Amino acid sequence: MTKLKLPKHIHLYKRINLVPSYKVKRGADPYLVFECQSPTCSHWIPLVRALGKLCECNKCHRPMILDKETVTHARPHCQECIIRRNKPELDKLAELLEEL
Repeated sequence: MTKLKLPKHIHLYKRINLVPSYKVKRGADPYLVFECQSPTCSHWIPLVRALGKLCECNKCHRPMILDKETVTHARPHCQECIIRRNKPELDKLAELLEEL
């Protein structure tokens, strides 16, 4: 029976490009990865494999799971921390529902 290896911490990701900028200017494709920002961690994962992974929100520091929307951010954050343009409309809708 194999033991499951548990991580020592939840990764705090930041998106970086592993291809140098001078090569990108010459037409090379960028290779985007998420790199953990913990000073003692050297973990990184390609963006295409990051969907569904557990990480830490960059704003509220709670655990979250990466989805299609959060992978697009350079510093991924959870759905509760995303600032939406139509938030006042949602607040008005919530107030109306509370009155009913």
